[in-house]
Amino acid sequence: MVAWAAVVAQAMIGLSLLLSAFRVVRGPTVLDRTAAFDTLSANLVALIAVEAIRDLTTVHFDLALMISLVPFVFSVVVAKFIVKGDIIERDTN
Repeated sequence: MVAWAAVVAQAMIGLSLLLSAFRVVRGPTVLDRTAAFDTLSANLVALIAVEAIRDLTTVHFDLALMISLVPFVFSVVVAKFIVKGDIIERDTN
């Protein structure tokens, strides 16, 4: 029963990954693409978690934790670029 539920969950998360990837590629604005990338990474972490549950292992959770940090940093960088127009502040003196 758990194996069947994991397969169904993986299929649904896979579809969500495809839709999020489409929005990342075709997003009309940078903010839409950033939000889609956050959604894509959350779906990827969910897919890894379902795989860990299906395999009855905890090895995959380290990978999921590392993948969840990347979109946070990406969102901060994009937000800083939009607000200030520059990512790395340089001393002009």
